[in-house]
Amino acid sequence: MAGPKTKGKCESCGRVLTKAGMFRHVSSCRGDGRHLQIAVAAKYDPCWWLQLAVSPRLSLRVLDRFLRDIWLECCGHMSAFTIGGVRYEPDAHDYGWGEPVKAMSAGVGQVLGAGTTFGYEYDFGTTTELEGRVVGTIDGGGDAIAVLARNEPIPWTCEGCEAPATLVCAVCGTVACDDCGPIDGHCKDCGEYWEEVGLPVVNSPRMGLCGYTGPLVRAV
Repeated sequence: MAGPKTKGKCESCGRVLTKAGMFRHVSSCRGDGRHLQIAVAAKYDPCWWLQLAVSPRLSLRVLDRFLRDIWLECCGHMSAFTIGGVRYEPDAHDYGWGEPVKAMSAGVGQVLGAGTTFGYEYDFGTTTELEGRVVGTIDGGGDAIAVLARNEPIPWTCEGCEAPATLVCAVCGTVACDDCGPIDGHCKDCGEYWEEVGLPVVNSPRMGLCGYTGPLVRAV
């Protein structure tokens, strides 16, 4: 279910550009400032991406909640950041092997700076992995976290008739329209009961996984 290359819309001026073009554009559109300009994308399918302005005064816990709300949250799963080889989870603890895990109470500005890359995981079972990079600094417009740009919704097409897809099977990844997806109540490809495995097509790398049905927020 790999997605195509995507374009996104600048939240400030409405211009639609490629992901690479948007990196350059939002810096000139917003201007320099004290927020960190952070690019986030799905690790294995970067057709899903976000450009964020994040106040360095926030904690990783707030950034974690934002990513959950806009892209990931389905069932209250665990999550973690990995920055410079250090793992950050909601609470600090020591597993008795490797480096101790630090808490997400750490400040964004303390652990992230220009050029810093990081990994992020949501749900340690059916895991969604993200990659992030601090591009530079930018004007956040007064918001603690602001969406600068994000990929436009991907036009998935039904594998049966090529109409716009509305459903995705959580078992086999089949995307389908309302008419072609269920056949006698079952997914046409894997045979599972569609009422149990059918999820909505959404603009998120969590699409089709676990019980994800869409964002809790669209922007902050």
